[in-house]
This record gives sequence, C-alpha cells and structure tokens, in this order.
Amino acid sequence: MAATEIKVQMQQRRDTAAGWTSADPTLLNGEIGYETDTGYIKVGDGSTAWSSLGYIDGTKVSAYPLATVDIADDAITAAKLADTAVTAGSYTAADITIDAQGRVTAAANGTTGAAAIADGSITSAKLEDNITIAGTLTVNGTTTTINSTTLSVDDKNIELGTVDTPSDTTADGGGITLKGATDKTLKWINSTDCWTFNQSLDLTAGSASAPALIFNGDVDSGIFQSAANELAFATAGTERFKIASNGGIHFNNAELIEKASVTAGKLSDNTNIDLADGMVHLFTTTETTTSTPNIRIDSSTSLNSVMAIGEMISVTIITTAAAAGYSAQLTIDGAAVTENWIGGSAPSEGGSSGVDVYTYSIIKTASATFTVIANLATTS
Repeated sequence: MAATEIKVQMQQRRDTAAGWTSADPTLLNGEIGYETDTGYIKVGDGSTAWSSLGYIDGTKVSAYPLATVDIADDAITAAKLADTAVTAGSYTAADITIDAQGRVTAAANGTTGAAAIADGSITSAKLEDNITIAGTLTVNGTTTTINSTTLSVDDKNIELGTVDTPSDTTADGGGITLKGATDKTLKWINSTDCWTFNQSLDLTAGSASAPALIFNGDVDSGIFQSAANELAFATAGTERFKIASNGGIHFNNAELIEKASVTAGKLSDNTNIDLADGMVHLFTTTETTTSTPNIRIDSSTSLNSVMAIGEMISVTIITTAAAAGYSAQLTIDGAAVTENWIGGSAPSEGGSSGVDVYTYSIIKTASATFTVIANLATTS
C-alpha cells in the first residue's frame, strides 16, 4: 500500500503563567502545557497538578544567550570550563593576566613593590612576630625605638655618627646613654678630645702581671689593686709602687728620681723658689751677697692654697758657696716667717768653697701660718 501523507496542524494547550496557576489542571500523560507569557513548557503525567509539575529542562530560559538568572547556583563545574595555560595552585603577590571574557590566562608569583603600598598602610598588626630581613635595612627618621629586653648584634663593630661628612664637631657628645633615675652616659667630648663617663668605673682587681688598667696595649704594665683599700702600679709584670690602706707609700727596690731646678745664676738674683719646677733648686753662679728666698708654687699659685693644715713639705736650695753669700731668712708666699735653725742660730756666713745646702722642713699649722725648720750644711 502506498504511503499517505497527511498534513496536520497541532495546537497545544496554552495559557498565561497566572492562568495556569489559577486553574491548576492535571494534564494527561504526555500532554504539553505552554505558558504564553514566559515561553516555559510542562508535560503532564496524568496525575500531577500543574503547580507541582516541573518545567521541561532547557525551556525555562529568559533569552539566548543564557542570562545569569537562567543558570542555577553551582550549576557550572570545573569540568564545564575550558582549560587555560594557568597551572592550578596558590600564588603569592601574584602577577595575573585576565582576558576579555574574564578568564585568568596567566599567573605567576610576584613581588609587591613600594609603589603598590600606600604610605602608612603597614602597621604592627600586619607584621609577623618574627621577621628576618635578608638584605640591608635602612631606617630614616629622627628617633628609632627598639622595645626589646635584649639587643643582640652579630657584628663586632658598631658605628655611631655615620653622617655624610663625619668630623669631630659632628661626633661631639656622641655615645651611649643608659636611662635611670639619672642618665648614665659614656660620651665623646670634642673640647677635651676624650671619652667621658659620668659614673664611676668598677674594674677587676687585676694583678702585677695583668693590671686592671693598662695603656697602649702594654698588658703587664699599669694599675691594679694589690689588696683591699690598696692601689699599686706595675711595670714589666712586677709591682713597683704601692699606696697602702693607711696612706703609706711603698717602693719596690727601684730608683727614685726627683726633678731638680738648675739655674745658671745666683740665688740673690733669683729669689723666687717655684716648687712647680721641683723641690730641689741649684744655683751654679758663685754668690756675692745675702739673699732671702721666697717659697711659692708659681707666680699665680700660693703654697698656702695647695697645702692643707697638718701637711708638710721639704725644700732644698743649693748655692755655689761664698762667705759673703748666705741666706739667714725665708719668706713664704711673700710673707716673712720665723725659722727654727738647727744649731740654735741663723747662719752669718756661707762656706768658703764648694756648695752651701739649705734644707727647709715646712709644716702648715693654720691658714697662711707655717712652722719652718731650717738647716745649712757647707761642703768647705
């Protein structure tokens, strides 16, 4: 039998979305229902009311291409996305390239440059508790505050005052200040060219072979504490001089060299005896007349100003002898004193040759008051 072609036009049940919802019919099994205002389609199963039927997949779209509202949340999985050249993983301070479709097409670890960080945006809360800086750290500012209990520095040399052009002027007053009830300072002072402590120094006692205070790298010469309340000096590892706890002075079998003042002239022409030049004064020209020596420290310093009551000094004056040249009197700081001459009387002449040796033991008994014990010994 030959095939018969029948042309049929089918019209499906249709209504607006509101109409369908209002009527809420039950479609026959396989019967199609069409919403005229949304374009959505449902197919009946012969038992489920319209409101409980689901729309046919692929028909509930608002337009093509699909709008965002037509895609269910989490509907697009990784498997549905085209691969790019980007390797999956986490990137730090990443350099990222995104194409016009919003896809990440390139990603690499990068660095955050200074220009990308706003001034003042990094606070202590943004920093880790422990930070290691591999390169050079430069801090510019007026004050740098370090709040730590102990500051450890691996480098063995700390430079201070490293300005562009260092000088003694820029270094003046530089050093270390320890804060306390009062500042404890170690500072370099330009005017004295010295390091200055404003507190005492407590050194180890040391010994003759290794003094506590040495000079210029000479490790076995210097000052040490030989015992409690004693102070000693050593050279070449041997004690040479000691001040005992009672103020006594001990010499360790070494020469004692005293400075003497030698004048190529006569005492009668040079009567000021300046003890700043020494305690022994020799005059090499033969005396011709009497003289009265004046004992002082120097032209601007009196003996009275440097001696305390109860202190004593010994002064020796040696003249080139002549019978007519002698000294029967003495002044101290320009004021006359009464001498106590050994033998009971003042000299009335000098020796006939050689030298005359005058010795004076001077004891301060009150302000500008002295007891003087005098003696003349002649060598002729």
